[in-house]
Amino acid sequence: MQHSFFMNYAVEIAEKGRFKTVPNPCVGAVLVYKNKIIAEGFHTAYGKPHAEIECLCSAVEQGFFYEQIQKGLHFSNPVLQQAAEQHKDVRSAEKVHMEHCALYVTLEPCNHFGKTPPCSHAIAEAGIKTVYVGCLDPNPKAAGGCAYLKQHGVTVHTGLCENECRELLADFLVWQEEKRPYCIVKMACTLDGKIGPAKGHSHKISGRESQKVTMLMRRHMAETNGAVMIGSHTFFEDNPMLTVRGIETETQPKAFIVTRKLPEIQNGRTGYYCLDERKNTVLFTSVHGEKDTDAFKNLGISLESVDKNIDGTLNLKQVFEIAFQKYNCPYIYCEGGAKLAQALLKEGLADRLVLYMAPCILGDDSAKNAFSGNTVLTMQEAYRLKVLKTEQVGEDLHIYLKTEKPCLQD
Repeated sequence: MQHSFFMNYAVEIAEKGRFKTVPNPCVGAVLVYKNKIIAEGFHTAYGKPHAEIECLCSAVEQGFFYEQIQKGLHFSNPVLQQAAEQHKDVRSAEKVHMEHCALYVTLEPCNHFGKTPPCSHAIAEAGIKTVYVGCLDPNPKAAGGCAYLKQHGVTVHTGLCENECRELLADFLVWQEEKRPYCIVKMACTLDGKIGPAKGHSHKISGRESQKVTMLMRRHMAETNGAVMIGSHTFFEDNPMLTVRGIETETQPKAFIVTRKLPEIQNGRTGYYCLDERKNTVLFTSVHGEKDTDAFKNLGISLESVDKNIDGTLNLKQVFEIAFQKYNCPYIYCEGGAKLAQALLKEGLADRLVLYMAPCILGDDSAKNAFSGNTVLTMQEAYRLKVLKTEQVGEDLHIYLKTEKPCLQD
């Protein structure tokens, strides 16, 4: 099999840790002997062993280190050493020579002493002599694993399936390199790109199965200290709850509302669910004074001051900066509306787009568009995106896209 097969499999299993490893990245590792995968592992959750340690533990548990352990092999990593002690009498049916194995790992093995010793040390101690790395670690604190391995006689190949590995690390790269939340924009629309009639009340466009996907994403936001974001029009017109419903959850996500106007407070209430019934809502606005701050604070709502752009819109980059630095928010899941979605694209803040396309057509030129607020003269001004995957969910078609950005490294 080709080297790319093993690295792509490492990427696949790494995805199992999505939303659980924050603020760490998703990482996968596979150990190959005679063109066959004999052990695998992925970073399951923050605070748990890294992918390389999980992979090596699997190899230990299968008895592939039996002879080395009998000869006194000792791992500096306590988790790996504990596995070695517990399975010291387990012997594999096939004798495996570690020096003839190759380890494929999506991200450069860490080389710093944190809660446990570096993964690079464990790999060298295991006697593995060939390592394939998808991409180098952008975190200076953890980088240097490749250099350490080379210094200890290990042949290291870097850049294997780098695009796929960087795709896996897309959120982590945004945290490390742009110092802001990773943003997923979700829009539900008809086949002709409409999100509702020009007039009248809001109606559900997507089907029940699509709504379940939305609830799952909201739960992921809650689990990671992330937020669901909406704009002013969606807030005032739809009065959404922005909560997880229909599935179990231990907590609710933050609600971020970007608005240039504030609702009135009468008798300690506003009439809006996110402000009256929730205590983890943040209003990002430019139109408030000290009295407004105190009034909303009494409701348990945070008010954040945001500058205006030249065109009068709110500075979304400042919103993301506050969200990341003050609220430790790693993800923003934007659910509307059309102008906010377009603004996020314009500012380069929309990292992923998810379109729920319902099998219906309005055919009304005056109906509301999924994206609104831009003026263009040529197709060269269009936002360029790449389709990552499509799938049918119930009656709807889900399209997953990423925005095209310049490469962050040479």
